[in-house]
Amino acid sequence: MRKKNSKALTEQQAQEQILNIINQQTQEKTQETTPAIIQTTPQQTEDNKKVQLQEQAPENAAGGKIVETKKPETNKKKQIEPSIQKMFDKMIAYMVDKGCSTKETPAYTGLKCGRHNIAEIYLQKKGIRLHVNSQSLSAENIDLCKVVPDTYGWTLDCIYKVTDQQTYDKAIEILEQGFVFRNKGIDING
Repeated sequence: MRKKNSKALTEQQAQEQILNIINQQTQEKTQETTPAIIQTTPQQTEDNKKVQLQEQAPENAAGGKIVETKKPETNKKKQIEPSIQKMFDKMIAYMVDKGCSTKETPAYTGLKCGRHNIAEIYLQKKGIRLHVNSQSLSAENIDLCKVVPDTYGWTLDCIYKVTDQQTYDKAIEILEQGFVFRNKGIDING
């Protein structure tokens, strides 16, 4: 406990020494600049000392004062290309016209046929990503998709990316296959 008190005294003594030095410097400056002596009240000198302590800026090794500059804010976030946005809207509208319902989430738009999801459509900066059921696809279209491992347990386990008009046409074909797969009637006779 004694160490805290002695430390507090040394800090207080250091502050008093700084104030004394500043006071001496201000007196020297006032004697050089003005021949007449201006008397100030003790309260004014204390306020001046506090202001001077606050005004002193740290100096770097070169001797200049450190000045903080604010950099202009830049928007690093890339916007979605208008052509990609147009394809996305067109794709959703086409599937809704066929009879699907949509489920909007912040991450994706789900296409449902009855109770089942037939696709999840993700709008990205450089393209559109489709997640579809691999059971609904033809062998040709499965080769175009990336199939995720079975250990993931995803029902919509094929990923297809749309970046241009050619891949867009194939994506519509893939979505139609998913729609037909979910809409086909159940045959009881086998």
